[in-house]
Amino acid sequence: MYKEPSDEWRLERKLTALEYAEAGREGLWRRKPIDKDRPSRIPEATVANVLELRTQYRLGPQRIVWYLEKCHVIKIAFSSVYRILVRNGVRKLPDKSDRRALPVTDPHD
Repeated sequence: MYKEPSDEWRLERKLTALEYAEAGREGLWRRKPIDKDRPSRIPEATVANVLELRTQYRLGPQRIVWYLEKCHVIKIAFSSVYRILVRNGVRKLPDKSDRRALPVTDPHD
């Protein structure tokens, strides 16, 4: 006869006495790790800059990284720019988009 497995197999770690007193038996269950604060999150101003450069000047991720580093002194990885674009739904440039040079101004003048 088949017996349903109990949930006892999900008990994965030992609790300290204090944790057990606070959480009880429910504290023994496995929980997903959730990053609540995200201290390394990209600032909203940088995200706005990336989206503005993409929509206004039609730049790709590599040129956005270059432009932010050169003109705004913002260091950001290529993969981060790509993830920002994908997350906001502006991943693909139109096929017939023109490629034009950006006017580079020195921000220290």
